[in-house]
Amino acid sequence: MGIREAAGDRGPAAVEREPYFQDAGGGRTRLRSADVGAALRRPHAAALGVLAAVRPSPHLRRWIEIYSSTEQRPDSANRIELGPDHDPLGVPRVRIRWGVGEDEARTHRRAVELAVRELERIEPGMGGRPVDAADGWPGAIVGTWHHLGGTRMSTSPRSGMVDPDLRLHGVPNVSVVGGSVFPTGGSTSPTVTIVALALRLADRLAVELGAPAVEVRAVLPAAG
Repeated sequence: MGIREAAGDRGPAAVEREPYFQDAGGGRTRLRSADVGAALRRPHAAALGVLAAVRPSPHLRRWIEIYSSTEQRPDSANRIELGPDHDPLGVPRVRIRWGVGEDEARTHRRAVELAVRELERIEPGMGGRPVDAADGWPGAIVGTWHHLGGTRMSTSPRSGMVDPDLRLHGVPNVSVVGGSVFPTGGSTSPTVTIVALALRLADRLAVELGAPAVEVRAVLPAAG
Protein backbone atom coordinates (compact mmCIF):
# COMPACT_ATOMS: atom_id res chain seq x y z
CA MET A 1 0.00 0.00 0.00
CA GLY A 2 2.76 2.44 0.89
CA ILE A 3 4.64 1.74 -2.36
CA ARG A 4 1.55 2.43 -4.44
CA GLU A 5 0.97 5.73 -2.67
CA ALA A 6 4.57 6.78 -3.32
CA ALA A 7 4.27 5.89 -7.01
CA GLY A 8 1.12 7.98 -7.33
CA ASP A 9 2.71 10.97 -5.60
CA ARG A 10 5.86 10.99 -7.70
CA GLY A 11 4.40 9.96 -11.03
CA PRO A 12 5.34 7.25 -13.56
CA ALA A 13 8.46 9.14 -14.67
CA ALA A 14 10.04 8.68 -11.23
CA VAL A 15 9.52 4.93 -11.46
CA GLU A 16 11.19 4.79 -14.88
CA ARG A 17 14.18 6.82 -13.72
CA GLU A 18 14.89 4.88 -10.56
CA PRO A 19 15.63 1.15 -11.11
CA TYR A 20 15.53 0.42 -7.36
CA PHE A 21 12.02 1.82 -6.93
CA GLN A 22 9.53 -1.04 -7.04
CA ASP A 23 6.00 -0.32 -8.17
CA ALA A 24 3.38 -2.50 -6.50
CA GLY A 25 1.94 -3.37 -9.92
CA GLY A 26 -1.20 -2.60 -11.87
CA GLY A 27 0.42 -0.67 -14.72
CA ARG A 28 -0.59 2.91 -15.46
CA THR A 29 -4.06 2.43 -13.98
CA ARG A 30 -2.54 1.32 -10.63
CA LEU A 31 -5.26 -1.34 -10.53
CA ARG A 32 -4.06 -4.79 -9.50
CA SER A 33 -5.93 -8.07 -9.59
CA ALA A 34 -5.50 -8.26 -5.79
CA ASP A 35 -7.36 -4.95 -5.47
CA VAL A 36 -10.20 -6.21 -7.64
CA GLY A 37 -10.40 -9.45 -5.67
CA ALA A 38 -10.52 -7.58 -2.36
CA ALA A 39 -13.32 -5.35 -3.65
CA LEU A 40 -15.34 -8.34 -4.86
CA ARG A 41 -15.01 -10.02 -1.48
CA ARG A 42 -16.38 -6.92 0.29
CA PRO A 43 -18.64 -5.07 -2.19
CA HIS A 44 -20.35 -2.94 0.46
CA ALA A 45 -17.00 -1.70 1.80
CA ALA A 46 -15.72 -1.11 -1.74
CA ALA A 47 -18.77 1.04 -2.53
CA LEU A 48 -18.17 3.17 0.56
CA GLY A 49 -14.51 3.49 -0.40
CA VAL A 50 -15.45 4.83 -3.84
CA LEU A 51 -17.81 7.37 -2.27
CA ALA A 52 -15.12 8.46 0.17
CA ALA A 53 -12.68 8.94 -2.72
CA VAL A 54 -14.94 11.08 -4.94
CA ARG A 55 -16.79 12.89 -2.18
CA PRO A 56 -14.64 13.41 0.92
CA SER A 57 -16.68 13.10 4.07
CA PRO A 58 -15.72 12.50 7.72
CA HIS A 59 -18.50 9.91 7.88
CA LEU A 60 -16.99 7.78 5.13
CA ARG A 61 -13.84 5.80 5.75
CA ARG A 62 -11.90 3.69 3.33
CA TRP A 63 -11.24 0.10 4.28
CA ILE A 64 -7.94 -1.73 4.22
CA GLU A 65 -7.07 -5.36 3.62
CA ILE A 66 -3.81 -6.40 5.30
CA TYR A 67 -1.56 -9.15 3.95
CA SER A 68 0.98 -10.39 6.48
CA SER A 69 4.15 -11.85 4.94
CA THR A 70 5.74 -13.89 7.72
CA GLU A 71 9.17 -15.48 7.86
CA GLN A 72 8.95 -19.13 8.81
CA ARG A 73 11.35 -20.62 11.34
CA PRO A 74 13.44 -23.44 9.83
CA ASP A 75 12.07 -26.79 10.95
CA SER A 76 13.73 -30.12 10.18
CA ALA A 77 10.30 -31.77 10.06
CA ASN A 78 9.52 -29.75 6.92
CA ARG A 79 11.12 -31.60 4.03
CA ILE A 80 10.85 -32.92 0.48
CA GLU A 81 11.12 -36.69 0.20
CA LEU A 82 10.31 -39.57 -2.13
CA GLY A 83 6.98 -41.21 -1.39
CA PRO A 84 5.86 -44.81 -1.87
CA ASP A 85 3.85 -44.02 -5.01
CA HIS A 86 5.29 -44.02 -8.54
CA ASP A 87 4.37 -42.18 -11.73
CA PRO A 88 3.58 -44.04 -15.02
CA LEU A 89 7.31 -44.19 -15.80
CA GLY A 90 8.11 -45.84 -12.49
CA VAL A 91 9.72 -42.76 -10.94
CA PRO A 92 8.89 -42.26 -7.24
CA ARG A 93 6.54 -39.35 -6.66
CA VAL A 94 7.67 -36.44 -4.49
CA ARG A 95 6.03 -35.99 -1.11
CA ILE A 96 6.17 -32.65 0.70
CA ARG A 97 5.96 -32.41 4.46
CA TRP A 98 5.22 -28.86 5.54
CA GLY A 99 3.59 -27.17 8.49
CA VAL A 100 3.66 -24.05 10.65
CA GLY A 101 3.86 -23.64 14.39
CA GLU A 102 3.41 -21.21 17.24
CA ASP A 103 6.43 -19.09 16.27
CA GLU A 104 4.84 -18.19 12.94
CA ALA A 105 1.43 -17.61 14.54
CA ARG A 106 2.97 -15.28 17.12
CA THR A 107 4.88 -13.35 14.43
CA HIS A 108 1.73 -12.94 12.32
CA ARG A 109 -0.42 -11.72 15.20
CA ARG A 110 2.25 -9.29 16.36
CA ALA A 111 2.59 -7.90 12.81
CA VAL A 112 -1.16 -7.28 12.58
CA GLU A 113 -1.11 -5.62 16.01
CA LEU A 114 1.69 -3.25 14.94
CA ALA A 115 -0.02 -2.48 11.63
CA VAL A 116 -3.28 -1.55 13.37
CA ARG A 117 -1.37 0.58 15.88
CA GLU A 118 0.35 2.50 13.07
CA LEU A 119 -2.96 2.98 11.25
CA GLU A 120 -4.41 4.38 14.46
CA ARG A 121 -1.54 6.87 14.63
CA ILE A 122 -2.13 7.98 11.03
CA GLU A 123 -5.92 8.01 11.23
CA PRO A 124 -7.16 8.27 14.84
CA GLY A 125 -10.18 6.09 15.45
CA MET A 126 -9.28 3.46 12.88
CA GLY A 127 -7.83 1.12 15.49
CA GLY A 128 -11.16 0.95 17.24
CA ARG A 129 -13.04 -0.28 14.21
CA PRO A 130 -13.88 -3.98 13.86
CA VAL A 131 -11.45 -6.20 11.97
CA ASP A 132 -13.04 -8.93 9.84
CA ALA A 133 -11.45 -12.30 10.57
CA ALA A 134 -8.92 -10.67 12.91
CA ASP A 135 -7.22 -14.00 13.46
CA GLY A 136 -7.35 -15.97 10.23
CA TRP A 137 -4.59 -18.29 11.41
CA PRO A 138 -4.04 -20.88 10.07
CA GLY A 139 -7.01 -21.22 7.69
CA ALA A 140 -6.16 -18.13 5.63
CA ILE A 141 -2.51 -19.05 4.98
CA VAL A 142 -1.45 -18.86 1.32
CA GLY A 143 1.90 -19.45 -0.38
CA THR A 144 4.12 -16.68 -1.71
CA TRP A 145 5.23 -18.24 -5.02
CA HIS A 146 8.83 -18.99 -4.02
CA HIS A 147 9.90 -22.50 -3.01
CA LEU A 148 12.84 -22.20 -0.62
CA GLY A 149 15.05 -24.35 1.58
CA GLY A 150 14.84 -27.75 -0.10
CA THR A 151 18.65 -28.03 -0.34
CA ARG A 152 19.54 -25.58 2.40
CA MET A 153 23.03 -24.21 2.89
CA SER A 154 24.93 -25.27 6.00
CA THR A 155 28.47 -25.77 7.22
CA SER A 156 27.55 -29.30 8.29
CA PRO A 157 25.89 -32.11 6.31
CA ARG A 158 23.85 -32.83 9.44
CA SER A 159 21.85 -29.63 8.96
CA GLY A 160 22.01 -28.93 5.22
CA MET A 161 22.63 -30.19 1.70
CA VAL A 162 25.27 -27.75 0.39
CA ASP A 163 28.19 -25.94 1.99
CA PRO A 164 28.64 -22.12 1.95
CA ASP A 165 30.32 -22.44 -1.49
CA LEU A 166 27.21 -24.22 -2.80
CA ARG A 167 28.97 -27.59 -3.15
CA LEU A 168 26.90 -30.65 -2.36
CA HIS A 169 28.21 -32.13 0.88
CA GLY A 170 30.24 -35.22 0.07
CA VAL A 171 30.13 -34.66 -3.71
CA PRO A 172 32.56 -31.78 -4.45
CA ASN A 173 31.97 -31.75 -8.22
CA VAL A 174 28.22 -31.01 -7.83
CA SER A 175 27.02 -27.49 -7.08
CA VAL A 176 23.50 -26.26 -6.50
CA VAL A 177 22.16 -22.71 -6.75
CA GLY A 178 18.69 -21.30 -6.39
CA GLY A 179 16.16 -20.50 -3.72
CA SER A 180 16.45 -24.05 -2.42
CA VAL A 181 19.80 -23.24 -0.76
CA PHE A 182 18.36 -20.53 1.49
CA PRO A 183 18.86 -21.47 5.18
CA THR A 184 15.70 -19.51 5.99
CA GLY A 185 12.96 -18.08 3.80
CA GLY A 186 12.84 -14.45 4.89
CA SER A 187 9.73 -12.46 4.11
CA THR A 188 10.48 -10.69 0.85
CA SER A 189 11.28 -11.59 -2.74
CA PRO A 190 14.43 -13.78 -2.96
CA THR A 191 15.15 -13.14 -6.64
CA VAL A 192 18.00 -10.63 -6.26
CA THR A 193 19.73 -12.86 -3.71
CA ILE A 194 19.37 -15.87 -6.02
CA VAL A 195 21.02 -13.90 -8.83
CA ALA A 196 23.84 -12.83 -6.49
CA LEU A 197 24.44 -16.44 -5.44
CA ALA A 198 24.48 -17.54 -9.08
CA LEU A 199 27.07 -14.88 -9.98
CA ARG A 200 29.23 -15.87 -7.02
CA LEU A 201 29.06 -19.54 -8.01
CA ALA A 202 29.91 -18.65 -11.62
CA ASP A 203 33.00 -16.75 -10.44
CA ARG A 204 34.17 -19.73 -8.39
CA LEU A 205 33.64 -22.21 -11.21
CA ALA A 206 35.43 -19.91 -13.65
CA VAL A 207 38.49 -19.77 -11.37
CA GLU A 208 38.49 -23.53 -10.79
CA LEU A 209 38.17 -24.27 -14.53
CA GLY A 210 40.68 -21.63 -15.56
CA ALA A 211 38.12 -19.77 -17.64
CA PRO A 212 38.60 -16.06 -18.37
CA ALA A 213 36.83 -13.73 -15.96
CA VAL A 214 33.65 -12.08 -17.23
CA GLU A 215 32.65 -8.69 -15.84
CA VAL A 216 28.95 -8.24 -15.27
CA ARG A 217 27.60 -4.69 -15.22
CA ALA A 218 24.10 -3.45 -14.49
CA VAL A 219 22.86 -1.14 -17.25
CA LEU A 220 20.69 1.57 -15.73
CA PRO A 221 18.34 3.77 -17.79
CA ALA A 222 19.50 7.35 -18.24
CA ALA A 223 17.52 10.03 -16.43
CA GLY A 224 15.31 11.93 -18.85
